[in-house]
Amino acid sequence: MDHLSQSVQVDLSVCNALKPELCGTILKHTQEELITSFYPSQQMISDETNLIHSGFIFNAANYAAMCLVNQPNALTIKADVQFLAPIEFEQEMLFLASIKQSNNKKYEILVKGTLLDIKVFEAIFHISIFDKQLFKLNFKS
Repeated sequence: MDHLSQSVQVDLSVCNALKPELCGTILKHTQEELITSFYPSQQMISDETNLIHSGFIFNAANYAAMCLVNQPNALTIKADVQFLAPIEFEQEMLFLASIKQSNNKKYEILVKGTLLDIKVFEAIFHISIFDKQLFKLNFKS
């Protein structure tokens, strides 16, 4: 798939201010899974080796997980992450996010990142849903 793949319009309750250049483009979205395409930019290169800084890869994977949950007041509270191979500049990654477990307030989302059909990233994101926006809570009352 080239990095100009057709995106899918999704009405997002989360991450709707993030730019696709930073976190990926949604290619497929169902209630069970979400697929994004992440094409790193030159600004994401960590050094002269032409490798992409792992923080951008983590960000793109977390974006896929959060968009799959797509609930207001959702926050990632934990992530178990494996970086299995480095990513070079101009290499497109695909992220597949799927629900591993869920209830009304907590989700475990499995995200697999592939490059040319080779798994190069895997994580489980633990996402909690809060009743109110966390940073607007009044802890004094």
